[in-house]
Amino acid sequence: MREYIRLKGKVRGWVDTKRKVYVSPRERNHLFLKFNGLGCSVKILNFLRERSIESIEILFNSYRLLSSVQDFYEKGEIYSNNGDKQFILPLEKFSVGGKVEEKQVKLV
Repeated sequence: MREYIRLKGKVRGWVDTKRKVYVSPRERNHLFLKFNGLGCSVKILNFLRERSIESIEILFNSYRLLSSVQDFYEKGEIYSNNGDKQFILPLEKFSVGGKVEEKQVKLV
């Protein structure tokens, strides 16, 4: 079952309540070139931590990139994006969990 996570009026991803993992599809334009990484809002990270969701799965470039909330805090770089503080985790800090089918990437 999916519990959708919204931030600033947009769906940013969902919590797969069965697997206790946050899933967030990303496009190529979400890559922070300065850090060669992908970001997650501090608000979302705090929400996940409060709900005891430890795993993060980012669907990016046809791959499933795996990480944890803790990795974003400990290994990420803090960045302020128009008032939204984010931690940017470099791509090399993710584990690759395999290919993603197109139907798995859709937000709704």
